Amino acid sequence: MKINMNQEIKSYTGEAFVTGQKLEICPHCNGSLPQLDGNSGEPLTLKLLCARTLANLNEADSKKLSGDDKADRGLLAIRIFDTADEIDLKIEDLVLLKQCVGSSTYNPVVIARAFEMLDPS
Repeated sequence: MKINMNQEIKSYTGEAFVTGQKLEICPHCNGSLPQLDGNSGEPLTLKLLCARTLANLNEADSKKLSGDDKADRGLLAIRIFDTADEIDLKIEDLVLLKQCVGSSTYNPVVIARAFEMLDPS
């Protein structure tokens, strides 16, 4: 399935989330979106979100995933980050992305918007 990875993640008001942005509705993440692989203040895109959540492992994942699983996540993150616009993803890739994004500590609105973009049907 082809997915445009440069889509901006928008809040419920329709404004794009911005990296480093303070969020009133996210008390568990110290009120701000984490600094991503770009400059603070740039729009949060599906590309940045997916690459970051694939690359970040919590302690439990780090212990239970094999080296091959970690490498697969890393290679998919690199492939996503290197894409100019659209990327053709297999169903397995989409399942993994939704798992990683869904288990992240991002704001629930960020997760919901990403899920809509990863499963546009």
